[in-house]
Amino acid sequence: MFPDLVRFIHISTQSQFTAFQRKANAITGNVNIPVNVQDVVDALEERFQLKTVQISFARKLAYASSRHHYKYGTTMLEDILAGKRFHISSYR
Repeated sequence: MFPDLVRFIHISTQSQFTAFQRKANAITGNVNIPVNVQDVVDALEERFQLKTVQISFARKLAYASSRHHYKYGTTMLEDILAGKRFHISSYR
């Protein structure tokens, strides 16, 4: 359902994933993802050799990955992979 996020989880460096996780955790308010995020959970389990993953964490990552920069239109994942650093409030 979120192929860009699954790809990012597999190809990102530890510092890139940490930056994305930090930005995803900075999002406030209701995060309502009514779709199945099992593919994200599976990718996290595979990358980090986890036995369980919180579904709420996977949903927050999925929500953050769908946000676009207000001016440039790029996603948070694209900016992190390109080495750009924007504040979380720049994404809508």
